[in-house]
Amino acid sequence: MTKLLLAVSLSPLEAGGYTRSCAAVDALDARSLGVADVPCPNPVQYIAYCTVDSTIWFAALVCFVSVWGSMSRLRLWLPADESVLHTVEHQIYERFLGDGFSLSTVAGLGTVYVPYTGEQTKKPRTLVLYVVEWKGIGRSLRPVFKPKNAAEADAFFVESLEEWREELKLDKFILCGHSMGALYATYYAAKYPKTLEHVILVSPAGVHASTLTHSELPLSRRIAYALHLTPMSAARGMGPLGPRLVHWMVKKRVSWTPPSNAIRTGELDFELFARYCYHNWALKASGDIAVHTHLHPGAAARGTPLSEIIVPEKWALPVTFVYGGGPDWMPKEHGEAVVERLQNANRYASFRVVPLSGHQVFMDNPSAFNRVLIAAVQDWELASADKVKVNQGLASG
Repeated sequence: MTKLLLAVSLSPLEAGGYTRSCAAVDALDARSLGVADVPCPNPVQYIAYCTVDSTIWFAALVCFVSVWGSMSRLRLWLPADESVLHTVEHQIYERFLGDGFSLSTVAGLGTVYVPYTGEQTKKPRTLVLYVVEWKGIGRSLRPVFKPKNAAEADAFFVESLEEWREELKLDKFILCGHSMGALYATYYAAKYPKTLEHVILVSPAGVHASTLTHSELPLSRRIAYALHLTPMSAARGMGPLGPRLVHWMVKKRVSWTPPSNAIRTGELDFELFARYCYHNWALKASGDIAVHTHLHPGAAARGTPLSEIIVPEKWALPVTFVYGGGPDWMPKEHGEAVVERLQNANRYASFRVVPLSGHQVFMDNPSAFNRVLIAAVQDWELASADKVKVNQGLASG
C-alpha cells in the first residue's frame, strides 16, 4: 500500500524527491521485515514497478467486481427462489388465518383470497378480502419493466389490475393501496372509476409534486436511475451473502419500530419475515424499478401528483386517507389538504391516523390499523345510506 501511495503522489519532475521518498519507504519496509538497511532503487525503475503493481491490483479488482456482478445478474448463485417465497408467504398467512385463505395467481398477479367475517364490526357479516401483489413484485409475474414514457409506466400497473378484476368478474369493489400502491390505486381509480365504490389510500406516496427536474436530482439518484438500481438491488448484488444482508437490514429496521410492531410483540416470526423479504427482494428486478419512474426524493411524484388528480372537478369517488401517527415519512399535510379541499366541495373524504405507527402502519400497530380500516368502511357506508335516504326524500317530496 505504501508503494502505491508513493507512485500516485510524486511528481516525475522532482528527481530529488524520488530519492528522499524511496528512502523513507524503504526504511519503513526494512523495519517491518527486520532488515538493517535496504538500498533505494533507481527512482524511475521504482516508480515503474509501483505502477505495474497498482495496475495488477486495479485489474484484479475490476475483474472481481465484473465477475461478481455478472454472476448476480445471471442469477447463477442467488439462493432466491419463487417456490420458497410461496411457501414462506403461505406460512405467514397460516399463522394468522389458520386454513381460512388460499394463494393463487390471477391474471399474473399474486392473490390471497380471504373470506372474512366482520366480528369487529357493529353488524357482523361475511366479506371477501383480496390481497393483491402489484405486477412485478412478490409472487406476481415479473416482466421486463423499461417504460418509454410516463403513460407506459402507469399502464404497467393500472392495466394489470383491470385484467385481474375482469378475470375475477368483480363489478364493484373497495380499493385500498399502500405507499406506491396507493399511487397506482389512484391512477387506476381515475381511469376506471365505475369499477370502484371507495378508495382508501394508506400512507400514500406521490401526493405532492416534485420541484426537481431529472437533471437537478442528486448525482447518486441519477446513477441509480440509469443503472435501474433500487433498495432491492442490494439483496441481488450480494449474491450468496444476500440472505445475511437482508437479515441484518430487517433486524435493524425492526429495532426502530414501536413496541406494538407485529414482530416485536411476537405475532409475526422474525426469521420467517426475514426469509420472506429476501426471497421477495432478490428475485428478478421488475416492478421495484418504479421507485425511479414514479417518484423523486421526499416521496414526491415525478409525474402527475395525487393532489392534482383527487380534486372536486375531476374526482367523484369517496376517498379515505390513512397515515401513521408516529414517524410516518410520508408527509401527512399534503393528504390532509386534499381531504379538506374535497370536504369543502361537499364530497365524501376522510382523514384518519393510526396511533403508534410509522409508514408500515399495518405492521407497527396491526390491531389499531384494522380498527381504523373497518371504521373507514363503516363510516362511508353510513354516509352513503344517509345520502340515499335524503335523495329518496327529495324525490318523494
